Amino acid sequence: MAEPDDLEEAAAPLLVVEDLDVGYATSHVLDGVSLTIGVGESLGILGRNGMGKTTLVRALMGLKPPTVTAGSVRFDGRDILGLAPHRVAALGLGLVPQGRQVWGSLTVRENLRIIPARRAEPGEEPWTIDRVFDFFPRLAERERSFARTLSGGEQQMLAIGRALMTNPRLLVMDEPSEGLAPAVLRVIRDRLQELRALGLSVLVAEQNVDLALALSDRIAILGEHGTVAWEGPSRRLVADPAPIHAHLGL
Repeated sequence: MAEPDDLEEAAAPLLVVEDLDVGYATSHVLDGVSLTIGVGESLGILGRNGMGKTTLVRALMGLKPPTVTAGSVRFDGRDILGLAPHRVAALGLGLVPQGRQVWGSLTVRENLRIIPARRAEPGEEPWTIDRVFDFFPRLAERERSFARTLSGGEQQMLAIGRALMTNPRLLVMDEPSEGLAPAVLRVIRDRLQELRALGLSVLVAEQNVDLALALSDRIAILGEHGTVAWEGPSRRLVADPAPIHAHLGL
């Protein structure tokens, strides 16, 4: 795998966020946020509660609320601000939402089958139900179970599998570690690292610093007033965690 600094120079930008202002009816959350993700690159978004991680994810995916009041978001050179969420997904952004949000009244297989998929590009291996089951064998064991009966870890596997079924070019994950036991989290981490090794671009908004560092080439920390307080290679934070202490209070 290429070194993080090399990725910034070699990979054409897949996602470019420039000067993004986002808020809700009674609050301004993000102020002038600018980020890029290259093809095959993974970016971790860290921040304390209320700093705007989920707001950023929702804005990228076209979900309402919040409302974008300034700035631009381009995916593979195309302006995607203002597009409906299903059109954003059709372009190649696959969402793993906070809280998993699987359809509890559907079986595991039905949750995967109901997802409309982007047509795979030449040379891409499309994600199928069988491939998801190979990736998460536990889901194959529970394929006829209603999603509401799954454990939290199984539901997170299903949420990731559901996003993969769209054949994403960029996998966007919001708090994938939330509510997971350490043993289950290790399984999820290992599978997500496999996706990175396959060259899938990833954006992960996360409070778990260790997980974000394990999954990301670069880290951006959202600080007070909705700005990017620090950005750089993950290995720099590993070598010197001072920004983590300063901006996350850890």
